[in-house]
Amino acid sequence: RVDEAGVVGRLVERESLKKTKTALERATRTTAKPRAGTGERISEPPAKKADPSAALAFLKRKQPALFSAAQLAENRKNEDNAKTEPLRKNRAAYPVCTTSGVIDDFSEKYPLAAIGNEWTLSSDRVMGGVSVAAGAAGEHEGKACVVLSGEVSTENNGGFVQVAVDLSSAEDPMATVDASAWDGLELDVRCPRGEDYNVHLRTPQCTRVFSSFRATFPTTEGGEWGTVRIPFDVFRGNGPGCEGEALDVSQLRRLGILGIGRDFTAELSVAGVRLYGTEPAPAGLALAPGSGTWLGEGGSLFLGNRRTLKVGSVWWMGLGSRRAGGQEFSA
Repeated sequence: RVDEAGVVGRLVERESLKKTKTALERATRTTAKPRAGTGERISEPPAKKADPSAALAFLKRKQPALFSAAQLAENRKNEDNAKTEPLRKNRAAYPVCTTSGVIDDFSEKYPLAAIGNEWTLSSDRVMGGVSVAAGAAGEHEGKACVVLSGEVSTENNGGFVQVAVDLSSAEDPMATVDASAWDGLELDVRCPRGEDYNVHLRTPQCTRVFSSFRATFPTTEGGEWGTVRIPFDVFRGNGPGCEGEALDVSQLRRLGILGIGRDFTAELSVAGVRLYGTEPAPAGLALAPGSGTWLGEGGSLFLGNRRTLKVGSVWWMGLGSRRAGGQEFSA
């Protein structure tokens, strides 16, 4: 993997190849010995590596007590390896963000997002800048979150730090999701100094790595958690391919959260990234008094709406409906 500096990544790869080549040469090197009575030299094959299973078999036959201790140590080693390499769910087990509305609620261990993709950290160093970025899991007031921090510098035409995630759970890195049934993005954020940050969206319209559709959002001073909503129609194209174009929400590929555009110390905690909608209830449906359940004719439970939301999301979407006035809601 090429790191932020790019060149360093290639140097590391080159050194790795050198080490691999040297190791192979050592493993296949032969030892020359003179043949008895002549000046001719012969080659001997390299010594074989010790086989751990053979060693355990020998102990089992000759030293049963030592074998038991060795077996116990081997089992503990295997258990430790299993702990450090937890099982991962199949990609198909993760929810699709355009169905659930959730891009990340940080219920998974960072950098893994709720949709099954991993958050990646980057900065302007990929383009010759000098900004320093850090991204880590955190917790504030009982909320699990990712903390984007670092020193943003506009030196060398740079000026950003970023955490970003692909939105599609498909293995194809160019895959997109269709969010046209939603109205925008909703983020739970916290910043100790109440500064502005950006959200960038990438689509196939963006023909360069630095092209994106951008929107700025504020944070509350004093380190209080707040929720911001960013409608899709406020995003503006920046860079080749999307300059002056409207955001095509039917082909969203990647989302980034950034500190950008000025010299400052970034510190932003994000505890939730979601899609939101404010569409009223479909015609012929009403909200049941005293509850958030949407009822059809005859009081039957309505299992979805035009956005094919899961049942658990129906009451939540009802809060944004024009029919929600004067009603009680409970989860």
